[in-house]
Amino acid sequence: MAPSVAPMQLLVSIVERGKGRELREHYRQFGLIHHNQAAGHGTAASHLLDALGFGTSERDIILTLGPKDTMLQLVYHLKDEDRSKLGTPGIAFTLNLSGMSAILAVALSRLEEMKPERGEQFMEQGNHHSLILATVNTGYTDEVMETARTAGARGGTVIRARWTDAEEVGKFAGITLQEEKEVLAIGLGGKGVGVCFLDKDNRPARKGILWNDARCAGMTREWIESGKMEQIFGATANWLMTGDVGILLPWMKEHEPEVLERTAHFCLNTNWMCYNLTGEFGSNATDFYSQIDETRTYSDRVMEIEGIL
Repeated sequence: MAPSVAPMQLLVSIVERGKGRELREHYRQFGLIHHNQAAGHGTAASHLLDALGFGTSERDIILTLGPKDTMLQLVYHLKDEDRSKLGTPGIAFTLNLSGMSAILAVALSRLEEMKPERGEQFMEQGNHHSLILATVNTGYTDEVMETARTAGARGGTVIRARWTDAEEVGKFAGITLQEEKEVLAIGLGGKGVGVCFLDKDNRPARKGILWNDARCAGMTREWIESGKMEQIFGATANWLMTGDVGILLPWMKEHEPEVLERTAHFCLNTNWMCYNLTGEFGSNATDFYSQIDETRTYSDRVMEIEGIL
């Protein structure tokens, strides 16, 4: 039977130089021991540094992996209860992970099972970002970047870091871990409209349609005049653009039905890029706002109005 693995997140913490060790020790109280730490230099203007409470531009950057539930509790405590205890200003935010090393995920999940309870669970906030992080042994980032370029990435940022507490994580994974690491960061951005049509083998069934495509202009006008757009707005609080999935799919049904016959899946263009870089499909709820109602779930009623169902 395969071991259960908890959903994981990445916590990015930025504090003044020399405060990283203190922050890692605080995170240990939550059972978090997987960290990559690097030195950084802030480039913000002085008035922004003052607003954030930073006295200098030199930084410690800590990248921490851990179970999502633990991260939610930690961020809550950082915002409120633990801020005064730490006595150091900083920035911290979490990123959802769509994939990671199975060995490492199992090791971190086992550590999660052993950590002490910290009280109630906390709600996740709905901010989303797209970032691919590849942590490799020193000297291997060129191979990773070359693979990323074949999938369309134009560049990335290499962060030289040291894996702290590697021995303790390795004990659970049953392997020896090299402490010196390079972290390759590749950011992905895109608008939440446009669509890619994929066949059963996840290959494009036609060229992707971009966010600024205007082929649906006539249908959009008809929906406005008939009151259909007002119905959609009432359910989703969004007014569709000509490049939205909610109007592109009905247009395809009418004008290119043979493409839809070959289509097994559809996704946004940024989702397609992520798939090529990671082998995983994933999307934010906000990407498909034209099919999601006030409950933040896919709505059959909305898709029936749009003509998708």
